[in-house]
Amino acid sequence: AAYLLRDFRWIQLAVTLPEFALLLWWCSLPESPRWQLTHGKFAEAERAIRRAAEVNGKSTADIDHKLRKLMDKALADKEQDVTNKRANLFDLCKTRVMIKNTAILYFSWYVFVLY
Repeated sequence: AAYLLRDFRWIQLAVTLPEFALLLWWCSLPESPRWQLTHGKFAEAERAIRRAAEVNGKSTADIDHKLRKLMDKALADKEQDVTNKRANLFDLCKTRVMIKNTAILYFSWYVFVLY
């Protein structure tokens, strides 16, 4: 792009304009059915799943049964998660995997900030 657009203002415009289109598209995207189910929005989740099945050319005959199972699982998970424990910094050091991931992210952040 820099070869075709020599002026920095045009380069900035060429990079920024697609971002506005992405922002408009992002506002029109529906929430995921998984999020809708966990937040009790069952009708919206059903609409989203039915629309996805239609777009993908899948049969919608057994959607009701599968959706009922997903709703029951979402309700069971929500009841099980009655304690709203707040996470803290020490939660990042509870397992070896979390320690490794945290160290990698901190190192990456440090390198990118210095660069």
